Amino acid sequence: MSDIPLVSVCMITYNHGSYIEQAILSVINQHVNFELELVIGEDCSSDDTREKCKNLAIKYPQIIRLLENPTQMGMIQNFQMTYASCRGKYIAILEGDDFWINLDKLQMQFDYMESNQDIAACFTNLNVLDEFNSGAIYPFYETGKQPEAISTLSDILRNNFIATLTVFYRKNLVNSIPDWFNGLKMGDWPLHILFAQQGELAFIDVVTATYRKHGGGVNSGADLETKFTTYLDSLKTIEKNIPTSNRKVFRKTIYEYLRVLVGIQVKKGRPDKALSTISKYAFKL
Repeated sequence: MSDIPLVSVCMITYNHGSYIEQAILSVINQHVNFELELVIGEDCSSDDTREKCKNLAIKYPQIIRLLENPTQMGMIQNFQMTYASCRGKYIAILEGDDFWINLDKLQMQFDYMESNQDIAACFTNLNVLDEFNSGAIYPFYETGKQPEAISTLSDILRNNFIATLTVFYRKNLVNSIPDWFNGLKMGDWPLHILFAQQGELAFIDVVTATYRKHGGGVNSGADLETKFTTYLDSLKTIEKNIPTSNRKVFRKTIYEYLRVLVGIQVKKGRPDKALSTISKYAFKL
């Protein structure tokens, strides 16, 4: 690869052997008029993910840069390392179990960002492929609940409405992933928040991608109580690392997650657990 790419695609993968080829080829097949690189952080998979990545890296050396972790780093550290290795002016993100379905996705977003220099990031519409429901395909956004054309920091603090596999960031606004991401169980929402601190977020209402729901996904095997406990722990860390002037808005979001978690515990007939949860999270805001 001789030229510095204008667009980097950041892909982290772990045990995505059944899906990784489709994900990679959906990047390789993009129709673009600029230099493109695909940076893959392979995190010591126990299946054939690494072998498939190697084979495709050999086949497409002008596009693919494969980072083979010598030891397993975990999702967040693998993402930090892979993101930092991306050299493009813009960066798109696609995990190894999802895929793009619009061959003009990157070109469309590149053209938009070049024409709208005040926009920090743009994102698009998408579908869901639900392997828990016999492979049903349905819209990601419910009817009437699509994002606004332009969103601000206050909007993204209230709700994570951006699907990361559709996003297209202006890389120089956030050159590296902060150390405080370590320990988080989510990387997408805090990253959207970081970019929203630098400019507006634009929604392009074109379906470009497919998000895959399957048994190997993050938190797929966790029950709702475990999931919401994990979310709250991460949200508290995020809250400590956003501007003080925005924390009031974000605390309302934390309280909404807390309300759901307490409701789950009460329904399970565990009022003592619900009270301890309230004490742990609410009283420390």
